[in-house]
Amino acid sequence: MAQPERPTLALGLFAFCAGVVVLLLALMLGFHIESTPRAVADSAKGQLIAIPAAIALVTGVVALNGRRRSWGLAVGWVGAAAAVVAVLLTLLLPGG
Repeated sequence: MAQPERPTLALGLFAFCAGVVVLLLALMLGFHIESTPRAVADSAKGQLIAIPAAIALVTGVVALNGRRRSWGLAVGWVGAAAAVVAVLLTLLLPGG
């Protein structure tokens, strides 16, 4: 039985795009030369949001590559969930 490709494509693109944006933000938060308390808080926030963003990025690519297979939709949902977690952590954690 063939899985629908459009939802898998949408979930994969969402996970990939959100992962890229949050990873770039985490990278920018980690670049500090001085060691002020704000810089330490920004760096800690960047490290925390990078993990689910990397998971979202990788699972987004896997879902896009496997969108014609039966497991592609499940991987797309995992990627979308990781992307939502990454975005929520970005918005809710103090710093940056």
